[in-house]
Amino acid sequence: MFIILLYMSMASSSFLLVNSMLKKNKTPVGKMFIYLLSGLLYSGLMDALTLRGFIFSLPDDNSLYNIFYRSKDIPIYFIPVIFLVMSLVYINPNINTTNPKYLWLWVVPIVSSAMWATNDWHGLLWKVYDIHTGKTVIGFYGYFHVIYLYTCVVIGFYNFLRYALINSAIYFKQLLFIILGIIPPMILSITSLFFKPFTPDDTVISFSFTAVFFWIAINKYGFCDITPIALKTIMDHMSEALIIIDKNFVIVDYNKKFFDLFSNSLKINIGSSFLNIAKELEISYVESAIDNPCYYSTDEYSNIKPQEKRYILNDIEMFFEIEPAVITLNKKNMGQIILFKDVTRLHESMTALKELADKDGLTGVFNRRVFSEQYAERVSRILNYTKHTTDTRNIEDFGIAILDIDDFKKVNDKYGHAAGDEILNQLVKVLLDNIRNGDIVCRYGGEEFVILFSNTDKETIITIAERIRKKVEGYEFDFGSRLPKGHITISIGVATYINDSLESNRDLFQIADERMYKAKTKGKNQLVYK
Repeated sequence: MFIILLYMSMASSSFLLVNSMLKKNKTPVGKMFIYLLSGLLYSGLMDALTLRGFIFSLPDDNSLYNIFYRSKDIPIYFIPVIFLVMSLVYINPNINTTNPKYLWLWVVPIVSSAMWATNDWHGLLWKVYDIHTGKTVIGFYGYFHVIYLYTCVVIGFYNFLRYALINSAIYFKQLLFIILGIIPPMILSITSLFFKPFTPDDTVISFSFTAVFFWIAINKYGFCDITPIALKTIMDHMSEALIIIDKNFVIVDYNKKFFDLFSNSLKINIGSSFLNIAKELEISYVESAIDNPCYYSTDEYSNIKPQEKRYILNDIEMFFEIEPAVITLNKKNMGQIILFKDVTRLHESMTALKELADKDGLTGVFNRRVFSEQYAERVSRILNYTKHTTDTRNIEDFGIAILDIDDFKKVNDKYGHAAGDEILNQLVKVLLDNIRNGDIVCRYGGEEFVILFSNTDKETIITIAERIRKKVEGYEFDFGSRLPKGHITISIGVATYINDSLESNRDLFQIADERMYKAKTKGKNQLVYK
C-alpha cells in the first residue's frame, strides 16, 4: 500500500511541478508552491531509489544507497517552513521574505540538515537510524527539531484557517481547497506525535495531498476568485490609500498605497487591531464608534464630514482627507473602509491662492484686505467685552502705526519705478526685523504701510515705532545716498484703540492717519502719538 501511495505521490508531484513551472506563476505564493513541489519530488525520488520492493530501488550494498537514503530526508526539514512562509505571503503578499526576521525561520532546517549529515559522529538528531531495518530512536536535538517542524505546520494551518474565517464570504472556494489540503499533514502530525514515531516518508505522501489541493486553488481560482483578484488589483492601483477593518476594528486588508505611506511609522498587520493606528493618526470618530456599538446607524455618523489631517511621512509634509464608509450585509454592520485621499497638492494650491489673495504682490507682506479683516476682528472683540462692563483695565488693547516714506515721489521721478520698488522691499525688511512676534505689517497702498500691534499698550507701540524710524533713517538704502538729504526717512502716526479711539468715539485708523500727516507737516522724519 505504501508503495502505491509513493507512486501516486511522485506522479502528482511531477505533474504539478511541471504544470506550475510552465504557467510561470511569479506570485509569492506560486514561488513557495514550486519550492514545496520540488522538495516533495526529490524526497519521493530518493525514497523510490532506497525502498525495498520498489521498481527502481538500489540494492543495500550499492555505493550510492547510503547517500540517497540520507539525502531523501533533507527536503522534509524545509517543507514545513515553506508551508509556513506560504501562509504568510498568502495573507499578506507585501511581506518581504528576505527580511532578517523571516530568514531566521530557515535556521533550524539548515542546522538539522548539517546534523543529519554528521549524525554518525554525534547521534544528536537520531540515536538510532538503521537504514536496513528502518529502526529509529530520536536523539536529544531531534526532539527540538520535530517540535519545530510541527509548530511550523500548526502555525501555517492557523494562519490559513483564521484568514478563511475572517474572509469566508469573499474567498470561500479557494480557501475551502486550502483547508482540505492542510488536513492530511495535520492528521499526520497528530498521529505521529501521539501514536507512532515520526517518519519522513509519511510526510512526503501527506504533503503530496496538500499539493494537489493547493494546485486546484492556484490554477482553478488563481488562489483567488476573479472578483477578489480584480478588487485587489484595483485597490493596489488606486492613488488613494485605504484600509479595511471589520466591526471589531481588526485589520482585514489594506492596499499598497497605504502600506507604502504608513509602514515606516506604524505597525500594520492583517489580523491586528486598528485602534492603535487610529490613535496615532488621530481619527476622532473611532472613539465614538467604540463606545457606542450602534454608532454607525446614528445621525452623528451619517453627518460625519471628511477629516483633513496633516502628517509627516518619510520626512515629507502631506495632507489627507480621511473618509469612512460602512460595509453592510443584510443591514448588519460588517466593518468599514477608511479612505485616505491625498490632498497635498490641493492644499498647496489653496495655500498659494490664499497667499496671493492675502499678500502684497510686490513686498510679500499682508495687503489692505487682510489689515481690514484683522482690524475689524479686534474692534469687535473689544466692543463685545465692553457690552458687559465699563472697566477696560483687563481688556487686551491693540494699536496701529501708519507710516509713509518721505519724498518718495522724488525717488520714482529721478530713478524710475524699479528703484522705488527696490526701496519698498528694503523698507519692509527693516520693518519685519524690528517688530514683535504676532505683530502684522501690511502695505496699505503706494508707499504707505500699517503695523497692527496686538495685546499691547501705547508706550510699547511708541517705543517700537521710534526704533523703526531711527533704523530707517540710518539704513543704507540703494539710491538713498544720491537723494537730496542722502537717506530715506519715514513719518509715523500712532494710536491705540482704548486710549484714543474708544475714549473719543472716533475711528482708530483715522486718528493714526491724521497723526502721520501731522508728522509730515512738522518737518517729516517724525513720530506723532497725540
